[in-house]
Amino acid sequence: MTENPKKLLLIGLEFVQPLFSGNGIMTQSVVQGLLGIGYHVHVLCARPSSSSLSNISTSTNCDHSKVIKISNNEEENNYMKKHPNLTVLVVNVPPSTWKRLDRNSCYEHLAAGALEQITTTFKETPNYDYVFAIDWSAVPTIKILQKNHIL
Repeated sequence: MTENPKKLLLIGLEFVQPLFSGNGIMTQSVVQGLLGIGYHVHVLCARPSSSSLSNISTSTNCDHSKVIKISNNEEENNYMKKHPNLTVLVVNVPPSTWKRLDRNSCYEHLAAGALEQITTTFKETPNYDYVFAIDWSAVPTIKILQKNHIL
């Protein structure tokens, strides 16, 4: 995969801190594996709006103010810096919808904010080779991105 790395959009509720379920841990593991075999990975995820994480970016093709670090943990931030093929896009969601994996979770908020997050972050619309949904909660986001010709 070194000659022409594939670009993948991974959509899941959890990737950055605070994680609350095994889905977040699985998402981080999947991303680590994909990076390890040479993919360019864009992660689209959520976080509660009350979170106090600051912004960083590891992408060269985006507005650096829009991408956030995984947590306040210096080790995790160094991990992001070591992986220039990783871009994390975060949609802030109401805290009342966080820590839920049911119909009252933040999946609709993620879908509602996804288009703006992608279109304001990247100078050009990314051309994804693959889209990976961590679970059912990504379906509304995928539909919105398809409707708006991002996917």
